[in-house]
Amino acid sequence: RAARPLGDSTLRLVHRQDYVSAVRAASADPRAADQDYGLGTVDDPAFAGMHEASALIAGLSVGAAEAVWRGETAHAVNFTGGLHHAMPGAAAGFCIYNDPALAIARLL
Repeated sequence: RAARPLGDSTLRLVHRQDYVSAVRAASADPRAADQDYGLGTVDDPAFAGMHEASALIAGLSVGAAEAVWRGETAHAVNFTGGLHHAMPGAAAGFCIYNDPALAIARLL
């Protein structure tokens, strides 16, 4: 099955909309990264396409969790995932979106 990036409604299960909007803005123009959201810092440098890449990584983790939950597979792994330092309103520790928390929230 093709990987899909998470949309804002799923991202909002864990992250605040103002944070998601700040990530989108930094993704479009890395010079606009807002350090109040932990973006454009030493441990979370802004880069073009950061929202799209991060939403795809989170989508892969959610998809893997859903596939196991539905019994489509016994095991699944997202080797790009595990970005658990991101907080509801800020990036941290090289993590933009908290894909493990998003996968759990999606299953609840």
